[in-house]
Amino acid sequence: MESILQKERSLTDLERETFFRRLGLLLQGGLPILRALGALEGHSGPAVKKLCRSLARSLGRGFSLSQALRQQERQAGNLAAPLAAAGEASGQLPLVFRHLANFYQKKRENQKTVLQACLYPALVLTLALVLGGVFCWLALPLLGDLYGTLGLVPPAGFRLLLALVIQIRDRPWLLGGALALGILGFRQLWKSREKWMARLPLVKPLVRTFWEIRFLGLLSLLLQGGLPLDRALPQAGEILPPGPFRRCARQLEWAVVAGASLTAAARNQTLLLSPLTVEFAALGEASGHLPALLSEAARLLDQDFQARLKQLRTLLEPVLLLVLALGCAGMLAGLLSPLFALLQGLPLLP
Repeated sequence: MESILQKERSLTDLERETFFRRLGLLLQGGLPILRALGALEGHSGPAVKKLCRSLARSLGRGFSLSQALRQQERQAGNLAAPLAAAGEASGQLPLVFRHLANFYQKKRENQKTVLQACLYPALVLTLALVLGGVFCWLALPLLGDLYGTLGLVPPAGFRLLLALVIQIRDRPWLLGGALALGILGFRQLWKSREKWMARLPLVKPLVRTFWEIRFLGLLSLLLQGGLPLDRALPQAGEILPPGPFRRCARQLEWAVVAGASLTAAARNQTLLLSPLTVEFAALGEASGHLPALLSEAARLLDQDFQARLKQLRTLLEPVLLLVLALGCAGMLAGLLSPLFALLQGLPLLP
């Protein structure tokens, strides 16, 4: 079973980055491709070893490296084959592989940044849910018995929550079903995150900038690899999630194929491309250095993205703590208000 899972597992972005960086360095050093693959096979993990052996077999049968990479698209990724074909045509295969390794490195760094930004809110919300669940499970029945002993009528919300806890205690399978439904709902919510996150007021600009950076980084990589613009645009558009961003990329591609310049086409796609990108595209087309200027635009946008993400995290931490404190205070006030009313009505002892 382990061998089957290992066989079908695709390479991670880190493994792809390491593989293409080492392969580019070996090819730049003058090693033939078969010897370079053999050297990589001897110093890599099982998944990369399998990829090296598969590529070597395909090369031995007369296929080019780009054709061999296309046959191993699940392992090497869908960018390797077209970039290798462009590198073979231009004679810059080592440079193309180094650019591809840098792309996967930047992709990992962006994902790590976003994950770190989401980690603190996720921990705070998880802690709040766990503490609320433990309180309801242990303290609510005790408070219910206390109210019954004192002859008090608890609030309607308290009675509803207490009845729910008693039902779950008597029927534990309800808790399992609720957890399963919660996990299923979270998975569905996570799958559609591009749709609802793009509508949040504070997150919407960050989501747009994030996908613009990814799109520009890949487009500049494809252009640096030697692909013409009309072939690079559809490849770069595949990195975008299905929805409005990918539709903008398709409209950009159709306009360029119809004969418009990239600058003119980009001015009509404000949802995906910012004014900064349009200006850099205009400079690139005028100077003949479009790939380098698109890469520079992606770098500047990434710096701005990192700064705004840090500001959002700084703002979000105290807001979450305040919301958590207010929520706990409101829950305690609602559950204990009848008890407070009783204590206030008791006569003072002489």
